Amino acid sequence: MEDRAGTALRCLTPEAVTPLADLPPGTMLALIRMGPAILLHTPHAIVAAPYHRAISGLVAGIEGLGGSEADLRRHVAARGITYLVACPGQPALDIGPEKAFATRLAEGEAPPAWLEPLDVPGTFLKVWRVR
Repeated sequence: MEDRAGTALRCLTPEAVTPLADLPPGTMLALIRMGPAILLHTPHAIVAAPYHRAISGLVAGIEGLGGSEADLRRHVAARGITYLVACPGQPALDIGPEKAFATRLAEGEAPPAWLEPLDVPGTFLKVWRVR
């Protein structure tokens, strides 16, 4: 089984993110460290990347992915996010007392009605379209 560090690096590869380019262009919320790879290999906009001056995007990436369903939904609505992207095996950091909602989704929990799971051929990433 691949370790967490290996999974984290694998999620940044062109092979992982390039298939996302087949989706209609939109704005993606993904782990902060995935932002540059998504920008480089797809036509999508991103909310967060590891740039210290994009504070509101960083907050969305940390609170949205690391918090509750309400936290995620608030950031999705505030930023007009089209897609949620998760790296299986490399969940977001939990910022609350319970496991992050985005992590639970990536682990297979059934999504709420406002998220539509997408099967993106060629990638192991988990992707949902915001309805």
